Amino acid sequence: LLAKLALPPGEERATFEEVARDILEKRRENLAALVSEHQAHLDDLLELDHVLSNLTLAESELRSYAEERILWIPSVQDSLVPGAQDFQSGLAWLSDFQAIKAELDAQARPSPLILSLLAALILAFLSSLVWSRRGPPAPTEGSLNAAAWKGALRRISPVVALCGLAFVIGNSLGGGAHALAIGATLRTLSLYSAALTVVWGISPFAGGVALRRLIWISAAPFLAASALVAAMEHAPDLDWTNALGRSAFVAAMLIEAAVLAWALRERGPLGAALRLHEGIVGRLAPYLPYLAAGLPLATAALAAGGYYYTGLRLEIRFEGTLLAVLLALFTYDVLLAALAAPAEAALPVSGESLYKAAD
Repeated sequence: LLAKLALPPGEERATFEEVARDILEKRRENLAALVSEHQAHLDDLLELDHVLSNLTLAESELRSYAEERILWIPSVQDSLVPGAQDFQSGLAWLSDFQAIKAELDAQARPSPLILSLLAALILAFLSSLVWSRRGPPAPTEGSLNAAAWKGALRRISPVVALCGLAFVIGNSLGGGAHALAIGATLRTLSLYSAALTVVWGISPFAGGVALRRLIWISAAPFLAASALVAAMEHAPDLDWTNALGRSAFVAAMLIEAAVLAWALRERGPLGAALRLHEGIVGRLAPYLPYLAAGLPLATAALAAGGYYYTGLRLEIRFEGTLLAVLLALFTYDVLLAALAAPAEAALPVSGESLYKAAD
C-alpha cells in the first residue's frame, strides 16, 4: 500500500504507515473471527447430523416396537359402528379448501435434488411418448413372455412416467395435515395407477377385452377408496380416521378381493395365462386365487372388527409381496428369453446346413 502511494520519507509517511498497520491488524482480526465462526458453524452441522442420525435410529426402533407390540392392539376402542357425526367431520376436514390452499402456499421451495428429479421425469415422459409410438403393433392375444412385457412397457411408459412424477411431487409435500394428506394421496394414486396400467399393458397378451373391461369397472372405485384411506391417515382426529378411513379401507379390500379372485381363476384373464407357465409359476397358479382374494378379505375383516391398524399394515405387506412376485415373473421371462435367443437364432442355420447335406 505504501509502495503504491510512493510517499517520500517524513511525518506524512509515518502517519500513513500507522494507518496501514491498523488496517492490517483489523483485517487479521476479521479473518480470525470469520474462521472461528465457520468452525463453529461446521461443529453445529456435525452435531445436527449426529442428532438426525440418532433420531432416525430412534424412529426405526419405535417403528419396530410398534410392529411387535402394538400391531395386534385394537385401533377402535369405542363402538365398531362409526357415527354419522364422525363421517361429516371427516368430510368437512377433507373439503376445507381454504386450509388446503394456505398449506400449499406455505410449502418451501423444492430442493435442487427434487427439481432435477422432476426434470428427469418430465424428460422421461417426453421420451416415452416417442418410444411408445415405435415398434410393431401388439398382437390381440398371446402369452406372458418377454415380448409381452416389452410391448406392455412400451405402450404404458408415458403413463408410468406421469405416475412417477406424481409420486415425487407427493413425496415432496409436507408441513400441515392437509399437505401431508395430499402428498399421501398422490403417492397412493401414483402407485396403484402404475400397477393398473401395467396390467392394462399386458392385456393384449393375457386377458384381452375381459381384463380391460374389469379394469374399467373396478379402477375408479378402488382408486377413490384407496385415496381416501391415504388421506385420512393424516386426519387430526382419530375418530374421523376410524370412521371414514376404515370404511374406505374395507370397501377397497372387498373390491380388490373380488377383482383378484375373478382375474386369477382358472378361466380368468390372468389365471389362464399363468397356468400356461412351466415351473414354479405354473404349479402355484391354481392356489393364487385363494391367496390373492383371501388376504384382502382377512384384512377387511380385521379392520371391520376394530383392528384397523393391523389390517392396514398387513395389506401393505401383502401388496409388497405381490409386487415382488410380479417382478420375479418378469425377471424369469426376460432371463428365459435371453437364454433361448441363441438357440432360436441357430435353428435356421442348422436347418439350412442339413438341407444342403441332404442334397
